[in-house]
Amino acid sequence: MSELGHRCRLLTKVPEQWWGEVKPQLDAYADFVDADDREVLTWQEADDRAAVGRLVDKWRRRWTKSRNLNGYMEAPGVLWLAPKGWLDDLLVEQHGGHGDGARIRLTDGRPAIVYAAEWSEAGAPVAYRVRELEPGQYGNAGKLVPSFRDELVSRDQVAGGLNDGA
Repeated sequence: MSELGHRCRLLTKVPEQWWGEVKPQLDAYADFVDADDREVLTWQEADDRAAVGRLVDKWRRRWTKSRNLNGYMEAPGVLWLAPKGWLDDLLVEQHGGHGDGARIRLTDGRPAIVYAAEWSEAGAPVAYRVRELEPGQYGNAGKLVPSFRDELVSRDQVAGGLNDGA
């Protein structure tokens, strides 16, 4: 699988895919890093290895039961959706498309805001999770605000960026 394919797997929102495929691969990578005993030849290699080692340590600690501020033991785990926006931004920068928060106009004329991109293993996004922008009410009258309803639209339903000044 390509590097982009691996990144797309990390972007999954499907719990079964996260627990069944992604987390075991990340655990295997952490094991590989822990067992890496190759000789370090340069300062850059030493710095890189130390940085990766710190990330692996954080990963390992996150899966260890710990006591919270109230004194109760917390179950281990991570919120895997947290880095999705950062990874989306990285992939948009490399492959084009619209990132999180981009205001767009759909081909039917409706303005919308992008909440997430859906990626293929080949490159640019194939779809976007959007919320339609509606005229504001109350204290935000005159501005376009996101609706509460998400919608998945394919890439070819996006006409382009939106310049609404709001």
